[in-house]
Amino acid sequence: MNHEKNMDPVIWTPEAETLFVWLLFTEYEQGMMFGSNFRTVTWDSIHDRLKVHDNRFGDYSIMDLKKKYLRIRGTWKGCHDLQMRTCGFSWNYETHSLQGNDALWAAHLVAFPGDSRLRNAKLYHYDWLTEIFLPPPQIIDADVDFDSSGD
Repeated sequence: MNHEKNMDPVIWTPEAETLFVWLLFTEYEQGMMFGSNFRTVTWDSIHDRLKVHDNRFGDYSIMDLKKKYLRIRGTWKGCHDLQMRTCGFSWNYETHSLQGNDALWAAHLVAFPGDSRLRNAKLYHYDWLTEIFLPPPQIIDADVDFDSSGD
């Protein structure tokens, strides 16, 4: 969906965004994500697969897709970080947006006015995005000896 005030060359419907995020997720599951990005060949594949599903995606360049990806990632990060650092915010799976009462939003936006963009932000498939963008927890080897005395 076009959440970015006409920054996209064509309108992103919820269906188009769902397809795009699903393709990102399938590429992620196949191990095609390195760090926080995909290889060029992966972007080519996503672009081609989008066109197969809907010819209107032929109007998108790979750079358009990468920009959309960065906007989605930025919105997800803002929403996720806000939930982690501020008690009272949660994800609403019915509205596809952050949930918090008006008083909570008002108090938060006084301290962080830049977060106003998150109040009406919509992310379809928050769980897929969380799996893509949230790094897995680090496993600590329980057999490591933390005694520095050398005994």
